[in-house]
Amino acid sequence: MAGVGLRKSSVRLMNSQIKPLEQLFSQAYAAYNSGDSKNALVIAYQILQQDAGNGDAYQIASMSEANLGDLKAALVLQHEAIHRQPTNPQFFYNLGVLQQQNSQNEGAMLSYQVCLRLDPNHADALWNYGDLLRLNEHFKQAIVCFERLIELNKPYIGLQHRLAVAYHGIGRDRAAARCFEAALATPDRDNHITHWEYSHVLLAQGQMRAGWQAYEYRYRISGDACIAVHPFEYPRWQGESLEGKTLLIHGEQGIGDELMFASIIPVLLGEGARLVIACHPALCRLFQTSFPQCTVVPHAPAGNIARVDHYEPIDYEVPICSLAYFRGPFDTQQPATAPYLHADPSRINYFAHRLGLRAPIGDNVGGYRKVYP
Repeated sequence: MAGVGLRKSSVRLMNSQIKPLEQLFSQAYAAYNSGDSKNALVIAYQILQQDAGNGDAYQIASMSEANLGDLKAALVLQHEAIHRQPTNPQFFYNLGVLQQQNSQNEGAMLSYQVCLRLDPNHADALWNYGDLLRLNEHFKQAIVCFERLIELNKPYIGLQHRLAVAYHGIGRDRAAARCFEAALATPDRDNHITHWEYSHVLLAQGQMRAGWQAYEYRYRISGDACIAVHPFEYPRWQGESLEGKTLLIHGEQGIGDELMFASIIPVLLGEGARLVIACHPALCRLFQTSFPQCTVVPHAPAGNIARVDHYEPIDYEVPICSLAYFRGPFDTQQPATAPYLHADPSRINYFAHRLGLRAPIGDNVGGYRKVYP
């Protein structure tokens, strides 16, 4: 997110006030730009004592309060600045930044809209607004903002990545691939998330090997997008032969991923591997029924799991989503495999009976009362 900024307005002052107020403004801007927000705030209030309706002074006070950590006061002062200068695009932009910092994202989007109506080429507003649109999956509108930044030759760090995500969100995967390649060609110490996002485009295009390889970057991502994986004490499996070896497979992201990537477990069993599956507790019964040769144990979410109780030595561990990188599928044309998940017959009967009890009396189908939606 681009930060707040101060721009001097061309507001005319009374002739008797020009000299002293100009001096105070110069001191206020100098203090603010040097990082002395406390002194800038004091000078801003000195200006307001002489000219209570001065929007620029409210603006300086607002930005200074924000730097000093009082976002609520900053928001109040920013609204006062806008009240005095309702056609100043920078004031609406700064209001949007303050709202975003205060987790008022819907209000921030409205403020950026007003700023861009007043100044369609306000680059920072295009950047912040476009990113909020992207995060809220308004991809077409986000693309308009990002493409405009390219036209304005504003090469914000991460612009190509964000544009690629937006293109992918509306199904324009060729355009997304071009942008991801451009993003990866730019030196960046933290482009791991770009690789990971690109993997989804590659997989959607059927480029399975390249897609799974890029998908492995998910562990290297830092910050809020980091994929949490418990650091087990065992060596990470790198695709070696598993004949006679014991492999711990553990969940990482969600139940859906565990269900999908479990399709590769029969391949590993066919190689003679002994498997310990640490899965979401809700999947234990299903996985134990489906893979009776395996030891199935429950685990908490990846950030909380402490250990897996197992009495045999474990040779390797691997997060379940990485199974595809080492064992595929690599061909989108390969024939469908046999079903790999099997429900417990006793649970099928239990739920059939339970659902049957909810049906209207006297309407029986197959021994149970028919269920209506």
